[in-house]
Amino acid sequence: MLIAGPPVKLTCKATRTPCISCGPDSPCDNAVSLEEDDFVIENQTDRGQAVWVAFLSDGRRVYQDDRRLRRKPESAWQRLGQLIEAKGLWLTGLAVKFRDHWVDDLPRNQSGYFFCKSCLAFLGNHTIQQCYLLGWLDQDGQVRVRRYSVPELELMDEELRSKSECAGGLLRGGPAQV
Repeated sequence: MLIAGPPVKLTCKATRTPCISCGPDSPCDNAVSLEEDDFVIENQTDRGQAVWVAFLSDGRRVYQDDRRLRRKPESAWQRLGQLIEAKGLWLTGLAVKFRDHWVDDLPRNQSGYFFCKSCLAFLGNHTIQQCYLLGWLDQDGQVRVRRYSVPELELMDEELRSKSECAGGLLRGGPAQV
């Protein structure tokens, strides 16, 4: 008769706490926020930050939670990229929200999605405008980028960028590869 010992507990790569679902070389689902929990809500209400919401190929949503304690890297977008690569997932859509105001105008099921934080400074005015850049990889291999003011989420402008210009912020859509 074989008697099994207690399950082996690995250290979660996302939270640095015991986790039975982490593989030795891949992040588990703890790496990202799969619900709009208190941390994500407080970022919007207390800190005045908009958050992106990514739609995954398995039907789940991921909410931006930059700088959450014990999550490495601090960037939720980078953690999302690690997760989709490790689990064979892809993005089917990308939206941004601030409190109850949603902007969900990017086309679905593109071959890639782009996100980057940005700011604009106006000379002589001492004003800095925070922005989110969201985009998608079109069928011509160009990234169509939209700039939204944060936290208002007003569309400021649009531009085309090359794939190489967006490499650090471009994640795989599906089913095509980025």
